[in-house]
Amino acid sequence: MADQDMKPVPASQASSGTSSSNLKEDQRLQDLGYPQQMVRGFSILSNFGISFSIISVLTGVTGGFNLGAVNGGPVVQVWGWITVVLFSMTVVVSLAEICSSYPTAGSLYYWAAQLAGPGNSALASWVTAWFNLLGQIALTSVIAYTMANQIASMVLLGTGGALAGGHVVTNAQLLGIYAAILTCQALLNLFGARVLHAFQLFSVVWQSLGVVVLIILLPTAAPKIQSASYVFGTFSYDPANLPSDTYIFLIGLLYTQFTINGYDASGHISEETKKSQRAAPLGMISSVASSAVLGWIYTLSLLFSTQNPEDLFDGEAGGYVSSQIIFDIFKGRGNSTAVPVVIIGIPATAMFLTGVSSITANSRVLFAFARLYITYGLVIFFKLALAGRRFKPGPIYTGHTISLIINVIGVLYVLFITAVFIMPTAFPVDSTTLNWAPVAVGIVLVWSFGYWYLPFIGARHWFKGPPVASEVAQYERFLVQGANANANANTKTNSAVA
Repeated sequence: MADQDMKPVPASQASSGTSSSNLKEDQRLQDLGYPQQMVRGFSILSNFGISFSIISVLTGVTGGFNLGAVNGGPVVQVWGWITVVLFSMTVVVSLAEICSSYPTAGSLYYWAAQLAGPGNSALASWVTAWFNLLGQIALTSVIAYTMANQIASMVLLGTGGALAGGHVVTNAQLLGIYAAILTCQALLNLFGARVLHAFQLFSVVWQSLGVVVLIILLPTAAPKIQSASYVFGTFSYDPANLPSDTYIFLIGLLYTQFTINGYDASGHISEETKKSQRAAPLGMISSVASSAVLGWIYTLSLLFSTQNPEDLFDGEAGGYVSSQIIFDIFKGRGNSTAVPVVIIGIPATAMFLTGVSSITANSRVLFAFARLYITYGLVIFFKLALAGRRFKPGPIYTGHTISLIINVIGVLYVLFITAVFIMPTAFPVDSTTLNWAPVAVGIVLVWSFGYWYLPFIGARHWFKGPPVASEVAQYERFLVQGANANANANTKTNSAVA
């Protein structure tokens, strides 16, 4: 990496010039079995910023608006948002408590090992890490793909629109845009902590101001405003032969869950964060809470500003629903196509910033070991079922009883939303309508367990997982006892000689 701040450095150097609180953080990391190898260059705000940027209301709502529009419409987008957020808060608070106790870059992978205990730590961390790695890579890919589609809609509208012979980006061109986006995002991550810190602050400002600007601008500029009955009571969907309205509503929940995800990034950079035992878990909770509020209001803004609900999929934007809404607003006032294209560029820029933050988090995962939402549930389950008294709460803790209730609800919700993730989204199911999520889950399960139990060369023969705190403490006691024994032996020898 170009900047020395991001290179592993000796603990003495990493801690030099830091406050006593950071020295305590370094000691806590040492107690967990790791020397401090990263300079703590991230503040509380920048830790919050990376999760806030990855959640990215502008990316999730703007890019994922089609998900809700075709699966329930306004009812799912408004009320489904509240439902998903309430249950997601139980998950994020559960993970925040764990993060407060174990502030390490490995995050989910390391937490699984600690909570599963010495006998199960290696397998637990192995399986969790593979799921987390798949999820992180998928998340980064989806962000870049969403931005590529956003750019495609801008190109289409900027060249006249679908109904006027505008340029439709081909699959090959879309792939090229996608690759260029990922390359640029990766190159930016070659810079060190100081540059990334400044970048995260810029990202937070852009994401926050951008969504506020759109929340105010869209209904203000809209020639007409939809009624409250349309926004809060319309249930609509694109015919896909789905079994029932309930089934459609459940599929539509993915619109919100597509946004509220990736907040474990605060844990992945905890080793680079000042006062990490408080800053990292609070970064997780505050990023979800603020994104939930802004996302719901932004959703309402788009729905109230919709001009022609019946033309959302057949208009000038070629099926890009959020772009169609923005286009209709400004085109209806006689503006040129350049105006809506510039406005659409606000969330497109946010998507790029989100991708950079996602790669930043990914690099920390790979640093520790090397998202599907199920990974979150695995870690919380290990805490409930296996950790027992080994779990020592950190500064952020809701108390034994409340924590237990939140953890149980969180695990049940993850099981539920995972089942929704793998349900078919269209019928009949064929190669073009297949939901590939269960295939990906199956591949990871077969690979992780298969490679683990493989005779002679399986991972169980060589992968020991991260150091478990209880084992580290036992080893340190062994060293102290050995040192004391040697000291006593030397004393006796000296006395005998004398």
